[in-house]
Amino acid sequence: MELAYWESYKAIAQKLKKRFMRKPKYDVARDEYMHLARELKKEGAHQPAALCFLAVARCQEAMANNTAMAKYTHEAARLYISSVQYDVYSAYLPLADCIVDATNTYLLAVSMYLNIRKPSLASTLLLELAGTLYDLQLFEEAMLYYRKAHTLQQHTPLVALATLQRVASCLIALGEW
Repeated sequence: MELAYWESYKAIAQKLKKRFMRKPKYDVARDEYMHLARELKKEGAHQPAALCFLAVARCQEAMANNTAMAKYTHEAARLYISSVQYDVYSAYLPLADCIVDATNTYLLAVSMYLNIRKPSLASTLLLELAGTLYDLQLFEEAMLYYRKAHTLQQHTPLVALATLQRVASCLIALGEW
């Protein structure tokens, strides 16, 4: 499936190349990437599916649909995280690359939500990322993203307090409290 997936991905990307006096058909490419992403997700190939969702987000960006672009980037980030969690449970060793991909995709989605003035969604994504890092016992990184989420939660004091409690639990886990 890996080879077939890559060939399909490249074929869709080839259709997007500009031709003389013709604009690329981003809506058609978006639908094809979406179909491929759903197939891969169904088969459990989370990383390739995440790559396809990022391609869908790029198509949405080209069509100037920022909300959908943020949504599909978020979906890609979730797939990267589920890939990381699957790799942890299957004792797959090189997790660092998966974690970096997941973190970068989450941060991209956070910046997109901040650009469209939706700080509560950005904060939720940061909490989601921090919770996953905490579960993976990466307490220092988790604490960093809990703190970033806290800065975005100024209008929701109860959630901000709960986030500070998570920061404290990270400090305790690190032995710095």
